[in-house]
Amino acid sequence: MDRAILTAQADVVRAFAQLAPDPWEQIVVNLELEEDGTGYRTDCLAFAVVLDGGGYVDREFDLDRSGRDTVYALRTAMRARGEAWHSFDLLIEADGHYDLTFSYDPPKRLNGILDQQSYHRFDHYAAEFAARRPGSR
Repeated sequence: MDRAILTAQADVVRAFAQLAPDPWEQIVVNLELEEDGTGYRTDCLAFAVVLDGGGYVDREFDLDRSGRDTVYALRTAMRARGEAWHSFDLLIEADGHYDLTFSYDPPKRLNGILDQQSYHRFDHYAAEFAARRPGSR
């Protein structure tokens, strides 16, 4: 993969990691991006899994303007190479490893379609995360 795209991906990961509430164990993101005549619009579902009071909970957080611009820079770099995605799923582990998966389908939430799949797959995420952890609580 192109070095510029790898750098842009790492910048996106850093943007989310810096905004997540500490101390986080994992960050989960589903982001949609659509360009319009004046720039771009985003819809972002983001939360961090944190240990709180002896159990794992999820804490939602928002991506700031700088972070959204970082995401747009990644899309711009990929679009220049013919990969104009419209959404992505990002999973960041506390050790810095991440998984970034792109979708090239038109965005749903940004087009007024209630995307139950995006919302409900996260309903019990913290409990499922805890169950997958070695020595889960």
